[in-house]
Amino acid sequence: TRGQTARFSDDGEPSGTAGMPMMEVLNANDITNVLCIVTRYFGGILLGAGGLVRAYAQGSKAALDAAGVVVMEKSARHMVEVDYSTWQRLEYFLRSAPVIIEHTEFGASVVCTLMVRVADEENLLAEITRVTDGKAETLEDGTLFYPWAE
Repeated sequence: TRGQTARFSDDGEPSGTAGMPMMEVLNANDITNVLCIVTRYFGGILLGAGGLVRAYAQGSKAALDAAGVVVMEKSARHMVEVDYSTWQRLEYFLRSAPVIIEHTEFGASVVCTLMVRVADEENLLAEITRVTDGKAETLEDGTLFYPWAE
């Protein structure tokens, strides 16, 4: 795993019944850059070692399923301004483009704020120019790592 640090703890549970099963769930799903904590309120000796392993593995899997998985990718935020007569064409194009529309403001003109992966940025800006016949004004508003759904 490229020199990454991985740690787990059984924190008072019998050795190998809590941390390792949780780590196995994360590794099996190729999850990195995460902190997973499962708190058990019931069971004790009633569960036995096998029951504890299942409880912690299922708890971490349930948390992972509920949270979802994203990929953090270097992304650029762009503000795009068009007149109302051009907005419909741009909006239609953006629905199928590899972007996230963060915000749209309707004032004297239409200004939408887009998030695009840096890898897609050049092609996207060229397509916006093509779709709007060069009528769109674009302004980059910074780069950041942004969560993209898998």
